[in-house]
Amino acid sequence: MNLLSVYNLSKQMGGKLLFKELSFGIHFKERVALIAPNGSGKTTLLRILNEELLPDTGLVTFRQGLKKNVLYQQPAVDLNQSVDSLLKQSNHPRNAARIELEIAQKNLHENPGSTAEKKYHLALECYQQCEAWRFENQANELLHQLGIVDFSQLLSTLSGGQLKRIALALVLLEEPEFLILDEPSNHLDIPMMEWLEHYLILNEITVLLVTHDRYMIDRVCTRVIELDQGFANFYQGNYSYYLEKRAERMEAENARLDKARNRYRNELEWIRKMPKARGTKSKARIDAFNDLSEELSHKRNTNTLAFKTRPQRLGHKVAEFHHVGKAFGSKVLLNDFNHLFGSTDRIALLGNNGAGKSTLIKLILGQDSPDSGKIILGETARFGYFSQHCVFENPEASVIETLKHYGEVLTLEHGHTRTAAQLLMAFNFIPSQHFTPVSALSGGEQRRLHLLTVLIQNPNVLLLDEPTNDLDISTIQALEEFLDGFPGCVIFASHDRFFIDRVAQQVLAFDGTGTIKWIHGAYESYQEWLQLKSDALPRTSAKTHESNIKPTPASPKISYKIQLEITRLEHEIKELEQQLSACETELEKPMDYSKITQFTEEYAQIKTLLALKMERWMELQDS
Repeated sequence: MNLLSVYNLSKQMGGKLLFKELSFGIHFKERVALIAPNGSGKTTLLRILNEELLPDTGLVTFRQGLKKNVLYQQPAVDLNQSVDSLLKQSNHPRNAARIELEIAQKNLHENPGSTAEKKYHLALECYQQCEAWRFENQANELLHQLGIVDFSQLLSTLSGGQLKRIALALVLLEEPEFLILDEPSNHLDIPMMEWLEHYLILNEITVLLVTHDRYMIDRVCTRVIELDQGFANFYQGNYSYYLEKRAERMEAENARLDKARNRYRNELEWIRKMPKARGTKSKARIDAFNDLSEELSHKRNTNTLAFKTRPQRLGHKVAEFHHVGKAFGSKVLLNDFNHLFGSTDRIALLGNNGAGKSTLIKLILGQDSPDSGKIILGETARFGYFSQHCVFENPEASVIETLKHYGEVLTLEHGHTRTAAQLLMAFNFIPSQHFTPVSALSGGEQRRLHLLTVLIQNPNVLLLDEPTNDLDISTIQALEEFLDGFPGCVIFASHDRFFIDRVAQQVLAFDGTGTIKWIHGAYESYQEWLQLKSDALPRTSAKTHESNIKPTPASPKISYKIQLEITRLEHEIKELEQQLSACETELEKPMDYSKITQFTEEYAQIKTLLALKMERWMELQDS
C-alpha cells in the first residue's frame, strides 16, 4: 500500500537547483533514509512533503486520512510555557477527551442543571471508553525515558537537546502512521538513540528519516534515497547495502566519465581547428561538445583527505590529571580522576548527556578550573578545539575570507601544502560557494566551515565536542579520512557510534557519578562494559511490574551500611511495583472524574519514586 507518492518534483532556491523531476513512493511499514550533502535540499523537500512549501513543479500525494507528523531539526515552540502546558496542546484523541471532560466538569460546577449534567456524563463516558487517562501516563513514561523529569520547567530554561527530546516525545505521543524525522539523533545520547531505533522498529511506523547516524540507518531503514546534484538514486536495503551498491555505481560512472573525457579531448581538438564550413553536421557536433562540456563541469569533486599534516612536534605528554575533582552544586562530574593523555591517543569520551564530557574538554583547554587536584599540560601541545557551537566574528565575510583569517595553507608532510581553496573543495564547498557570505550558508555548512577553521591552524592535539552533529555523511567521511592521517592526539566526545568505531582506540566512560572508566577499544568494548554494568539491573514487565531484583548477598567489597541500604531498597522497589500494578487495575474501572484525577496523579508519583529508587539501587551496585 502506497502511503506517499511524489511525482516529478522540482525546486530551485536562490537560483540553485535543489532537485529536478524527483519521483518516488513510500509504502506501508517502509523505513526510508534520505541521504544528501548539507545545503542540497533535504529540509526543503521535507517542508514540501509537509505542505509548508510549494514545489516549482510536481505533485505530492498522501493516502487520504493518513495520520502523519514531522520532527524538524529546530522545533518551533513557545518558550514561555512549561513542559506540562505544552503536553496539553496535543491533538491526540485521548488528550481531547480529557480536555472535554475538564470543560464539562467546570461547566457543571458553574451552571448546574440537567443539560450540563448530561454533557458531563457523555464526556465522562467518552473519557473512559478511550481510556483517556492513559495519555498522561504515556506522556510521563515517554518523557522519563527521554530524560525529562520536571514537567513544571519553563521551556526557556531547557537546553537545545532537552527541547529536541520533548519535541520528539510530542511527535511520538500523537501515534502517527507516517513519521518524518529530520536529524532525530542530534542531542540524543547512545541509550536514547538505541531506544528510538527499537521504538521505530517495534511499532512498525512508516518512516522517512534524514540523519547522519549511519548505525541508525543500518539498523532501522529498509531503503535509501540519495540526492546527488539534484537527482535521486534509489537503493533497496540498509546503509551497508547502500555503500556496496553506491561503490558499484560510482565505479561504473567513473568508467563512463573516463570515456567522456577522451571524447571531450577529441572534440576539443576538432573545435580548435576552426573549420570554415559550418554546415548542419558541424553545428550539431559543436552543440554536442557544449553539452558534454556542461556535463563534465558538474561532476563531483574527487579531492581526498587521506594525507598527513605536519604540525609542530608534540612531546609524549598532552595533559596529565592528578586527583582532579569537579562538581556543579551537588552534581559530581569528576571524582579523584587520574589520567595521562599521550601524543598518539585516539580517545572517545562516552556517557550520557550531562555526565561531564564537555567539562573534561574545557578543563584541558583551561576554560574551566578543577575544584581539587591539578592538571599539567604538555609544553609542546597546541590545541585545536571544535565546539558544539560555531560563532563567526564577521558573518558577512565570504567563506574563503573567513577560512584564510585562520590560515592561508595547511602544511603537510614532505613539504607539500593544501591551500584554503583546496581544503574547501575537499570538504565539499564547490568553487561558486567560496565567495558566498557565511550568513548565507545552511547550519550544516557553517558547522563544516567551523571545522575547517580549526584544521587549517595545524594543531597537534584535536579536541572535538560532538563533531558529527549537523554534518552530512560525506563530510563526516572526509573528517574520518583526515583523522586517519592526523599525526597528533585526538580526544572527542560523540554519540555517533559509527564515528566512534572508525576513529577511537580507547574510551573514557563517564557513569554520571564522577567515576571515569578507561576502556581499551572502541564502541563495541564500551557496549560490553555497559552490559557488565547492567547485568544486575532490575527488569520489570510492562503489565505486572514484577521485580526481578534478587536479594544481594553480602560482599566483602561492600560495607555493612551500604548492604543494609541495598536490602531496604529492594523491598521498597517491590512494594512500589505492586502499588503501580494496583493503580493501573483501578484506573481501568469506571469511576468519576475526581477519582480518575486522584489515581492518575498517584500513578505518576509512584512511577517517579520507583525510578529514583531504582537509580539509587544501581548506584550502590556500582560502588
